[in-house]
Amino acid sequence: SGGQVEIAANATHIATTNHEYLYIYTVNGNNVATIGGLDIFSQKVAITRDRVFYVDSTRLKVFDLNGVQQKILDLTSVINGPLACIEATEKRFYIVTYSSGVYYLHIFRRIVSRDKDGSILSDDYAFYKSVNLNANLSAVGTCAVDAAYMNRPQLP
Repeated sequence: SGGQVEIAANATHIATTNHEYLYIYTVNGNNVATIGGLDIFSQKVAITRDRVFYVDSTRLKVFDLNGVQQKILDLTSVINGPLACIEATEKRFYIVTYSSGVYYLHIFRRIVSRDKDGSILSDDYAFYKSVNLNANLSAVGTCAVDAAYMNRPQLP
């Protein structure tokens, strides 16, 4: 039925997609969670030390490492074409889209509050800006965040 496979990993877990599902595994291969009903055409996944990020059509869905959904963020105003990739860090969330022959990097601030043990108390996102990356990319369909930072050091 089509679809694609994406994968992201951290030191303890692996997140992958297949058809309309997101799977979360431990690095030992134990299935922790299977999340179904996702958009088969936007199967992009990213992971940080304690969150899994999945773009489902025009919504960012955030899960903990056990597959419990923590947040949904509407990306309708940002998604302007097919997704090339997504990436996440402790302080940022990135989406790269491709539209009319141009790649765009969309940057969100990620505001994470943690307790003294490092557990997340709150995790919020705020759109920061979009950057036209067309002049800096040559590989269609590959993730462009690293290239964007190498070629545009003025980005945050």
